[in-house]
Amino acid sequence: MVGTVLQNTVAAIGRYWRALAPVALALGFLDALVSVLLRSIAPDVDPTTPPGSIDVGSVATQLLFGSLLAFAISLIISAVMFNLVAEADETGTPDVNRAFEATMGRIWSLVGLVLLSTLAVFVGFLLLILPGIWVAVSLAPSIAVLFLEGRGAVDSFQESFRLVKGSWWPVFGILIIFGIFNGVLGAPGASLDGVAGFAYQVVASAVVLVVQPMIILYIYRALRERRPVTI
Repeated sequence: MVGTVLQNTVAAIGRYWRALAPVALALGFLDALVSVLLRSIAPDVDPTTPPGSIDVGSVATQLLFGSLLAFAISLIISAVMFNLVAEADETGTPDVNRAFEATMGRIWSLVGLVLLSTLAVFVGFLLLILPGIWVAVSLAPSIAVLFLEGRGAVDSFQESFRLVKGSWWPVFGILIIFGIFNGVLGAPGASLDGVAGFAYQVVASAVVLVVQPMIILYIYRALRERRPVTI
């Protein structure tokens, strides 16, 4: 399974990169821009400032606003790219308007799935970390289930566990490989500042925005071949 998913991902990049690259770069630019803006509006608290003189309410409000904004934009960007990649794989002609419409048409189900997944992973990590890793891997294909099968948040959550059951280790291995790839890709950006650093962040984000949904899509397809749809 690991080899099949990675091989399919590489082949898909070769077939669709011309169609996906402009959108990925535009969304990568948006993602990088949001990161810069969030850093600029983040409260600058002097560690030597006496605790009583800090406006805790204002700091908390800024942090909450920034976190919610980043969450919303990141969620939409990731979902649009997944739908775009899925359409490319299905028809060979991805359309960003259709991908955006597909995303917004299921946005509340997507938000519900993300919140449910985040809660489950958080509880799992509270239980000595390993259960959190197990849950996170088991939820890898959940977004594919939601969009490709039209299921609700809870149903997608449950079906993802059913799909991964018996194939946890291969899925875990694929995600580890992607994590290493992501780390290697992002490492050079840490030594770059200014325009060069921003430009590298845009390109790195664009690459991840293409590769990650492809991996999730082909994990889903491989798992679905083994376990037929049950509704």
